[in-house]
Amino acid sequence: MRIYDKINQTSWELEAACNIIIGDNGTGKTTLLDILAGIVVDDNIKIVGNDNLVYMNQSSFFFDRLKVKDNVLFFLKLKGISNGYAYLENFNRENGQPVDLVRLWNSQIGYLSGGEKRLVYFFTILSLDFGWYLLDEPFAGTDKKNKTKMVNIIKRKIEAGKRFVIVSHDDNIANMFCVCKVHDLSSIPLQWKYKN
Repeated sequence: MRIYDKINQTSWELEAACNIIIGDNGTGKTTLLDILAGIVVDDNIKIVGNDNLVYMNQSSFFFDRLKVKDNVLFFLKLKGISNGYAYLENFNRENGQPVDLVRLWNSQIGYLSGGEKRLVYFFTILSLDFGWYLLDEPFAGTDKKNKTKMVNIIKRKIEAGKRFVIVSHDDNIANMFCVCKVHDLSSIPLQWKYKN
């Protein structure tokens, strides 16, 4: 994926299979992901290669009053997947059963812990087949055990040729991936002004 800054006539390319974006709070890491995903538009920024991606932002789109299955099945149907439980069960099996689907499937989302909600959201997003995965603070609020499960799913996706852009405040996250490049937001040669 390559990003062009038309005003400054600079460009920045995401070449690594796993790209970690770091930077201080409020410096624009989430805005950068919003721009890469096409949610936020800047007429001075042109992006090439972002036509096959999925974006996991910091806020889950799940409804707390519905069960896990209702949220997940609705989300998967939007992507054209009609046999949602079988689809997720297969993905779960391929990844070493990181999620206890039997226990969680009929649970109300609002009764799950923050870490469990994050894991279900992450698991649903990563089950989809895209070329790029944009993940904004995917490990926030997860314990060490679930973080390890999530990292292993990302590794399997990378082995399958998928690419990632991950925003994280965890300084050690890059050490978990052998094909990772860390980008400090302050050194990225782009400037953007976005409009909603």
